[in-house]
Amino acid sequence: MSTTFADNQRPDVVQVHDGPLAIAAGTFPAGASNQYARALRFQRGFVYRGGDLCITIRHRGFTAECVNAAIPPSSARGRSVFADSFTAASGAVLGGLSAGYPAMRLGYTPSVCTPNALAAVEGVDGLSTLGTNSTIQIIVPASQLAAIDVGSAITGMSFRNSSSGGAGSFPTANFTFTRFDVRVAPTTVEPLAMSDTFASNVGAGEIVVREGPLFIPQNAFPGSDSPSTPGEFAWFVPFERAFIYNGGNLCITLRTQGTPPGNTTLDTDTIGPSARGAMRFTSGDPDALVALQTWGPLVTRFAFTARAFCPADFNNDGLVDDADFQIFVLAYDLLDCDDPNMPAGCPADLNYDRVVDDLDFQNFIIAYNDLLCP
Repeated sequence: MSTTFADNQRPDVVQVHDGPLAIAAGTFPAGASNQYARALRFQRGFVYRGGDLCITIRHRGFTAECVNAAIPPSSARGRSVFADSFTAASGAVLGGLSAGYPAMRLGYTPSVCTPNALAAVEGVDGLSTLGTNSTIQIIVPASQLAAIDVGSAITGMSFRNSSSGGAGSFPTANFTFTRFDVRVAPTTVEPLAMSDTFASNVGAGEIVVREGPLFIPQNAFPGSDSPSTPGEFAWFVPFERAFIYNGGNLCITLRTQGTPPGNTTLDTDTIGPSARGAMRFTSGDPDALVALQTWGPLVTRFAFTARAFCPADFNNDGLVDDADFQIFVLAYDLLDCDDPNMPAGCPADLNYDRVVDDLDFQNFIIAYNDLLCP
């Protein structure tokens, strides 16, 4: 690690927090190991794509020592460079009699980019779907949602600016959609069989995950400096109600009203639908029943909360009870995890041998008798 701060970070550094930060009295617990202060909530998300991380903190105003440095400076597990100036360009390796790397806990939200192949690659084209009142519907196939365990709660979604479309960051000022309704539904419709009639693509169990006005901060969709460099998923649309994913394809329906200032070009997959996603939309009508245009899907990142580690709780309600037993019996009757009628992921295969049999029942009955998930 260099003692010159700029040498340790790449040009695509992301500023995740800026400005004042209030720290309440007693935020940092005293005299106890493995207790961390309340997390600093970032103003802008950072999407981790693997590799080492460089975290630069510049602060003023601390009146007491409040960071426990726990790892020696020679350790391959981490290193810190420190300076006594807010504007310093370089510093010294933190060490000596103290340790050299502050212990920290990084919070994150699991997410998956769809189509998966575009997680770190720019899409083929851009589309200004948010530039007018509109109805947008997207089919996301199960093949692109494999990273989401059955029973997980999908809690938000994010789109990104189109770099290939030469789009600048938007909106150019804070903006509020007067309406931004999002519905999520299971569907058996495959992307290449998507109908122009919106209702025909919606399966049973549709959930209104958010509705009403939506505030979008300035530059929530940052542009990149290169047409071949994908933009960031910098801002998420938070769901007011989580959607519990039970496997299979999803149908996402958005109805928006309002025109943000600046360009509104979002990154999309192929110009036409493909097996990894499809989109239908109608511009100018947030209550449209029929689509007037066909396209490839918006490149979308879904945030989710993974299901609790309680394998026998198949419906993810915190209990292993008769409702879970009914789900288990159906899987037990099918036996083979490769049976096309078996629920996605074969969750009843509790010993992971690709069959649901008496061995799995023995595991299930233990959890059933305990009732409550740990």
